[in-house]
Amino acid sequence: MKEPTQDSIGFENRHTEANEDIKEEQHEELVDSLLSGNLFLAHLFPHDAPDIAKITCLQANSLNYSQGLACNISETLFSVENITGSYEDGFNEDYNYDYDSDETALPLGEVVAVSLFYSFTLTIGVVGNLLVIAAVARDRRLRSITNLFLTSLASADLALLCFCVPVKCVAFFTFSWTFGLLLCKSVHYFQNVAMVCSIMTLTLMSIERNIAILFPLRSKMICTRRRARILVVVIWAGSSVLALPILAGQKHKMVGVKYKGYWCLKDWDNPVQGVLFESYMLVLLFLVPVGVMVVSYTTICMELSRGSKFRRQATSIS
Repeated sequence: MKEPTQDSIGFENRHTEANEDIKEEQHEELVDSLLSGNLFLAHLFPHDAPDIAKITCLQANSLNYSQGLACNISETLFSVENITGSYEDGFNEDYNYDYDSDETALPLGEVVAVSLFYSFTLTIGVVGNLLVIAAVARDRRLRSITNLFLTSLASADLALLCFCVPVKCVAFFTFSWTFGLLLCKSVHYFQNVAMVCSIMTLTLMSIERNIAILFPLRSKMICTRRRARILVVVIWAGSSVLALPILAGQKHKMVGVKYKGYWCLKDWDNPVQGVLFESYMLVLLFLVPVGVMVVSYTTICMELSRGSKFRRQATSIS
């Protein structure tokens, strides 16, 4: 076997050193990109800078970077004073713009298209629901139990359209929430009230139809217009109470470092509260109503099928 010469050994050593230098450079670039990326996040969320510093320290340590050096760098770069100071002095130089003019500068095509869509939805919805309410209110012959529920449903849709659609349309064109704390909470509250009221009304309509078809004689004593009016009032009162949890979760939150703004968003104090709220809305707005309506309309279909079968048999015998 041929023994390696001095030249070959020197070449291999130089090759190994070159590879190590390349790996070291790549490693330093990776750490630098990690620090710069996390530093950018710290600029966006300066009050979370200490936590970002700890995460950076752990990430650098996982890359076999000097833990002490990484943590010292993190503590210095990610201090709240350094973050806010660098934002004021240097970071803003790359983002030097007129906030007020840029916030309202929108493409004309986007403004026209979205405005037309919201306007069309608002106009058709308001006119259609007002026609339903006016027709039932003016003509006594239309004041059946089903139409009373339909009037309640139209009122809920009308409230949703009038309270939410105009605000949502304007909010679509702004980066921040400009309507204040009161509208932030009230718009989302009325939206939930209208949703709960609509779904509860549809559920009660299915129950009323079930009673009317399965028990046609007893339904005249059970389902009266007076009781229907009472139920409509109970639905609205119950919806107003059941929609209250959104007031605790909907927050008017200040954001920004140099330029202050506000966002209106669901921000629960505890993540568990958010999960509980979403589960609550799932049960209230989907599982229970769908379950009741499936049972009601299934029994109605079965009853109608039996009635149709009985009529066919009676016709064949005669």
